[in-house]
Amino acid sequence: MGSFIGIKPRKVSIEKYSQKKLCELIAEIREHGGIPMIRTKYADAPIVVDGEKCILVVGYNGGKSQWLCGVPEKDIMEYEMMAGDFKRILPSCPSDIIQRVQSAPPPFTE
Repeated sequence: MGSFIGIKPRKVSIEKYSQKKLCELIAEIREHGGIPMIRTKYADAPIVVDGEKCILVVGYNGGKSQWLCGVPEKDIMEYEMMAGDFKRILPSCPSDIIQRVQSAPPPFTE
């Protein structure tokens, strides 16, 4: 299976990956009422931009989407096992970010 090499994302900025940056994005998306979703592949192929493995953090129903590149293989494998569930990442986030996520509005309202 190949990878998507040389992707030139449009309308979504690319930033260098760090665990803290991912935690901040999760908090920002939740604060806008969205659900953070982490994508490690497209069409079942790894995403590679400028030679670096990347993830796409999507703000479903609110918040911005963001490419994070330079993701270590062990982290990509961990995110794939989580099946996109951002709540499993929270324990490794700084306490102030956890508080922001916990006080965010519900993602869906009637």
